[in-house]
Amino acid sequence: MWLARIGGLFIIGGWIVLVAGILAGPFVGQVVGGFLLTAAVPFVAVGAALLAIVGGRPLQGRGIRVGLALLAVGLLLAWGSMMVAASLTYDPLESAPVIILLLVGAPVVAVGAIVTGISLLRGRGPVRVVGVLLVTGLLLLIAASILAGGGTASDPFLLVIRLLMVGGAAGFVLGATGIGILALVGDRAEPAATS
Repeated sequence: MWLARIGGLFIIGGWIVLVAGILAGPFVGQVVGGFLLTAAVPFVAVGAALLAIVGGRPLQGRGIRVGLALLAVGLLLAWGSMMVAASLTYDPLESAPVIILLLVGAPVVAVGAIVTGISLLRGRGPVRVVGVLLVTGLLLLIAASILAGGGTASDPFLLVIRLLMVGGAAGFVLGATGIGILALVGDRAEPAATS
């Protein structure tokens, strides 16, 4: 059970550092913001891997654990892409390892998030709330990218697209952080059965 709590702490800490990197980037510079983003990904990946291995209530379901394992693998592949890109002195988009790691890692992260979110929807109480946040955030991000495809800066739907992106990102981050919180609270996250 203590490994599940450690995994939850890794997930919560990783998402806090990731959001701090995104918010601080414009103020402290791209180097510090990029460092925080790069540092956050392995924390979330290790936390997801720990939870996939040990489970623990209320995250013991097979679907949740498979989804978390996929998330961990995809995040580590994406992190590998970031690390290779950071070491290059030329455009990282010209490097096959960067492209291959990212093209494999990104869909694995997406599938892992979807599997985890749908599996969480089957729970009750706070577990379902976390699932709703995760799935709703993903759906809003997907809708925003569909609407943004091929758009221009003068697109009349630009405000709607930005609002969908912000809402989707907020929902996804809250849902993903909620997984760590569920791991921390353990049995207390499931409502008591009434007779």
